[in-house]
Amino acid sequence: MALYPWHIIVLAAFCAIVTLLIVWLLIQRSRHGRAKASLRTSEERYLLALAGSTDGLWDWDLLSDSVFFSDRFREILGYSSEEFPSRIDSFRSRLHPEDAEVIWAAIERHLQDRVPYRVEYRLQTNSGDYRWFLAGGQAIWNSIGKAIRMFGSIQDITERKQGELNLKAALSEIKELKEKLEVERAYLQEEIKSQYNHENIIGQSNALNYIFYKVEQIAPTDESIPLSVMNALQDYHWPGNIRELENVLERAVINSSGPKLHLVDELKKPPKDLTTAKKTLNEVERDYIVRVLEQTNWKVSGKNGAAEILGLNRSTLRARMRKLGIRQP
Repeated sequence: MALYPWHIIVLAAFCAIVTLLIVWLLIQRSRHGRAKASLRTSEERYLLALAGSTDGLWDWDLLSDSVFFSDRFREILGYSSEEFPSRIDSFRSRLHPEDAEVIWAAIERHLQDRVPYRVEYRLQTNSGDYRWFLAGGQAIWNSIGKAIRMFGSIQDITERKQGELNLKAALSEIKELKEKLEVERAYLQEEIKSQYNHENIIGQSNALNYIFYKVEQIAPTDESIPLSVMNALQDYHWPGNIRELENVLERAVINSSGPKLHLVDELKKPPKDLTTAKKTLNEVERDYIVRVLEQTNWKVSGKNGAAEILGLNRSTLRARMRKLGIRQP
């Protein structure tokens, strides 16, 4: 049969198409082989990463609500795959109740607003104890901005967290002890003044100032009263108070032959016997707080309140009042 020219053209075109198709299939097969090899390599790297990681890894499929937990994840918590199935409820039920609200809010912010997810929380182990974990995660969103997947890891930080909590408790205890010592020191100083009548003797009371005025009237000039005499009068304990001081001055005036005043009495500072104080430190503290509260009409806080006068925080003063049984009558 004779072939017409157009038959030859069609046959050549067909052969060319077949040839191109074969070449394309070979290229696709080669590409597929390289993709499979790359995927195999990636899977091997992923498995090596899982095996070598000390952290627990998780991968949450948000569409099916299923979760992949690595063996290390379950190992940290002490569960088997049967005890900790690949469901989000496995995680939810082990989360500490005090942390649950904060953690789910952080996850929601990450999925909705893409806020970075890095949190600390407690998970219950198989033994029933709770351990602290540092968790981080990253979501994947589709083309319309909907989160479809979230993966991340957990790291056991129990020892570090316990150290932080212990340090915080120690600092709080030291601060409280410091405030208590400062308060008790102030109360003790006030009580010592009260017990030994120091308030109105050491050159501050009106009565004593009047006596010194009379001394100046007796002597014509300041030079007639030696500084040593004035210091001795001011530094003496004066167990007899003002009357004893008057007697000492009278004897000094009578027996001073020259223009300068000379003391006849030897004013020695007697040792202070602290054994005369019958009150305990708590009783001293309680009495002083009550006196300050009475002066302020039982106003604890605010301007000119008892807390301000005592130099304490309002909460610290209220705590001391509760401990010492101080109540407004």
